[in-house]
Amino acid sequence: MIKTIIFDFGGVLVRTGDPAGRREWEQRLNLAAGELERVVHGSELWANAQRGLVSVDGYWQGVADYLGLSARDIPALRNDYFRDDFLDRDLMALIASLRAQGYKVGLLSNDAATLEAKLRDALAIYDQLQAHNGSVCRRFTIFRAWTYELHLLRF
Repeated sequence: MIKTIIFDFGGVLVRTGDPAGRREWEQRLNLAAGELERVVHGSELWANAQRGLVSVDGYWQGVADYLGLSARDIPALRNDYFRDDFLDRDLMALIASLRAQGYKVGLLSNDAATLEAKLRDALAIYDQLQAHNGSVCRRFTIFRAWTYELHLLRF
């Protein structure tokens, strides 16, 4: 019997609409389409930010350095990069319905340490999810954290 449903954050709960902000920066920096996303979310620097090995500010400074931008450009880059992202309200309605039916609902993400702030402040959905995992770790560790937090199994 299904008791728990876990959703992914990026690309599922929060998605990018028309990535115009990203494309504008790619044109400005003379990058190929999609290259900025590879730099921002496909680099070793991002992997280190996910693991907490570099601060989020340090991560964005590294992105700026890689792209040849100044520290003054970082706020605009961050804003434009994410400006077309949106919370899937239909999916949030489904989550509310599932919780009302007694299902436990969790969120899995490979986002950086700022995920909780995004969920609490920017999106105001933290309390609508019963468990959150915002760090990259070994699969068993994730499984163990989920089962403990959602009271599925006892270790």
